[in-house]
Amino acid sequence: MLIRLGALIFALPALALLVLYGLELGDEASASITSTYYSRHPLLVNLGLLISTIGALAMCWGMLIKGPSRRD
Repeated sequence: MLIRLGALIFALPALALLVLYGLELGDEASASITSTYYSRHPLLVNLGLLISTIGALAMCWGMLIKGPSRRD
């Protein structure tokens, strides 16, 4: 359960950032923007990466709790 939850927490912020970046690129007004997405939205990007890191740690913790699977 922790592995699945960690995978969701890991993937969703990155997908959200990609969607938001794509929506911003689709705007006609953003055609003249020369700065990076990170410089315009640092809090959003940093929080997204922090949440993704927490998800990765949750996946690792879930794998450690589960232990190696044994084949018979």
